[in-house]
Amino acid sequence: MPMTTGGFANLLTPEFEDIFFDGYQRQPEEYPAVANVSTESTHFIKEGDMIGLGAMQEMHENQAIPYERFEQGNDKTVYFTNYGLGVQMSRDMYDDDLTGHMRRPMLELGKSANYTKDLKFWDVINSGEDAGARVGLDGEALFVDDHPVQGTGGTLSNIVDAAISKTSLEAACDLLEGLTNENGVPIVYKPKLLVIPYQQRWIVKELIESELDPESANNAINPLRHVGLKYMVVHYLTDSNACYLFAGEHDLRFMWRRQAAFKGTDDFNTEAALFKGSMRFQTTFFRWRGVVKITGT
Repeated sequence: MPMTTGGFANLLTPEFEDIFFDGYQRQPEEYPAVANVSTESTHFIKEGDMIGLGAMQEMHENQAIPYERFEQGNDKTVYFTNYGLGVQMSRDMYDDDLTGHMRRPMLELGKSANYTKDLKFWDVINSGEDAGARVGLDGEALFVDDHPVQGTGGTLSNIVDAAISKTSLEAACDLLEGLTNENGVPIVYKPKLLVIPYQQRWIVKELIESELDPESANNAINPLRHVGLKYMVVHYLTDSNACYLFAGEHDLRFMWRRQAAFKGTDDFNTEAALFKGSMRFQTTFFRWRGVVKITGT
């Protein structure tokens, strides 16, 4: 149903000196600083794993070359989701509004779109231990302590089950540095960015920026200060204790199929003013390597 003059009497009288309308300054978009953003040209994305080669084998004199083969791993298909919202108001409501609030639907729809983008991308992190939300190519949630390694048959973890501290942050760095591929071959992942809720900024600033060890009284140096690690406060994290360490390369995606677009028109029969915004995208991950969760517990 459209908004009509009967429901917004305060906007139709000059007696009110001011009427408050969400004038709060919103957080700027935070997902672009972390997400791998792309624009896609098909209605779905399908990716898969291919297991390569391990180390070369020793050979005796005149021995034939040993051969290995590539192995096809799992695959995953992701479809895009539409998001939209509209506002409608009667012609009288639009004409008689003395405050101008009914002439700002595009601004409000833009705020809604920006909020939605961040909300959906950071849900990849917030629901990262829930296999019911999404899984990667290995069939597991983003954060588990037993990611299967197809080539070697072992498992790898990307969870540090502890509160944020010098010890847990160093352990998270070690997890990234120690990652291997499906054949157990070491790969290069360097800790780059620590994503944190605003409640943890005080301790994290000490951990990363203090010249001396913040947890020692012996004037020991703070090795974390020399790792080159940065931190970023994110306001969409639902766990006030958990922190997330990202390598320079990771696979958390924000994939556009259609950018946000906004339109306005009038209904021919009722002359109601109609405004709408819509967009189509998907947020997900395929490969879990590149991010470690410090649970905060």
